[in-house]
Amino acid sequence: MSAIGVLTITDARERAAAALAPQSETDPDVQVNFVDALNPPVLMVGWTDPWLEPSGMCRFVARLTIWCVAGRLEPGDGVTTLEGMVSLVVDRLQADGYGWGLPTVSAPRVYAFGQIDYLAAQVVYPVHVTTEEST
Repeated sequence: MSAIGVLTITDARERAAAALAPQSETDPDVQVNFVDALNPPVLMVGWTDPWLEPSGMCRFVARLTIWCVAGRLEPGDGVTTLEGMVSLVVDRLQADGYGWGLPTVSAPRVYAFGQIDYLAAQVVYPVHVTTEEST
């Protein structure tokens, strides 16, 4: 990993995924890449726009995003599941020791993944990163 406080783009995504990795059978699966099929509940770690904004020499603020995907749009406890997933993400990243900062969290809404609608929310962390070429 890079210097304290600044990660490479790849290190940021992988470190978040490691902090969110299942610790029990009831924890959601974690995907670190976009996939064409989901088996909810699942956390997907990726990026949102604006992906990179300049923040000094060879540094950027990136928008690391964890999609909390509770399930397909069906009757049931989807919102309750989603609330638990968001809490898990915030608690795990707060305990990670990196200093992820304060996230913004979208309201529950419909997101399409693989042309299928799911109930999900985005947890977005601004992360100071450097590009791999400049490390």
